[in-house]
Formats: sequence, structure tokens, C-alpha cells
Amino acid sequence: MYTRILLSFIASAALCLTAQAQTTYKWKDAQGRTVYSDQPPPESVPSGDIVRGYKPKISAPPATTSGEPVAEDTAKPAAEGKPAEKKYQPKSTAEQEMEFKKRQQEKTEAEEKKKKAQAEEKQRQEFCESSKGYLRALEDGVRIAQNTASGEKSYLDDDKRKHEIDDLKKQMRENKCN
Repeated sequence: MYTRILLSFIASAALCLTAQAQTTYKWKDAQGRTVYSDQPPPESVPSGDIVRGYKPKISAPPATTSGEPVAEDTAKPAAEGKPAEKKYQPKSTAEQEMEFKKRQQEKTEAEEKKKKAQAEEKQRQEFCESSKGYLRALEDGVRIAQNTASGEKSYLDDDKRKHEIDDLKKQMRENKCN
């Protein structure tokens, strides 16, 4: 029982929607009255008077007196001061493919550049972190041992420590560590 009611409701809704989807036209006739119709206006009505509905998108080619076809370049006088409009030429498949490959290559290059910049930034941040820790240890007076060329352990004295602090601060400035 409910399925019959549901089906009849859906059918009536579909009929209403198709009736509403039809194009309506609105134009002004010769007396200046507004006319509404589901039929297109007569040919005598200029397209400028059609307010809503079908408007021709392609204009008729210019008429010639001699009956010879007119080239589009000569159809519009150059005295108008407007440059000649370029017609849209669809691109061939080869041109489209070439442009696609070019965009793809540019995209991969941009991604590689971005990855490289991210890796450099990560390396810089790691350097800054370790440098800050080392600088803190140097300034706090922690005993720091270094291996000499012969492999013996030697500790930093005050002069070497000051020189090491100055060098480290210079490197941190160059790498823009905060």
C-alpha cells in the first residue's frame, strides 16, 4: 500500500519537474509590451529585446554586395582602433601532451627543490640545537676534553675555551641560530 503511494508521489514530482524545466522566453513586442511564452519569439523580434531565453550565439556572416565571401580580417575595419581579435585555435594532441609533460616536469622540480630546502632547514636546526648545548657547556665551565693528533686526551684551558666560544658564536650567527 505504501509503495503505491510512494511511487505515485515520485511520478507526480518527476512530471512537475519536467514541466518546470522547460525554457520560458520573455521579450518585448513591437508595442513595448512584455510577452512571456514557452515558444521562442518570432524572427522579427531583435535579439536585443529578448530578456530571457534563447539568444543566438553565432551571428550571421557580413553580407557582401558582390556575392564573394569576405575574409574575416577585412570584415572589421581597422579604423575602430581595436586590435583584431584572435580566434581560439584548439591545440593538437601533441601540443597538449608537450604542455602536460612540461607542467609535470616543473611540478617535480618544484617538489625536489622544496624537499631540498626542507632537508637544509632540518640540518640547520639540528646544528643550532647542538651548538646551543655545546655553548652552554662552554660558558658553564664544564670540563671538555679533546683528542690531540697523537690520540691523547687534552682538556680545554681558558684561552682555548674563549677562542672556542667566539668561533661557535660566529658560526651560530652565520647559520641564523636564535
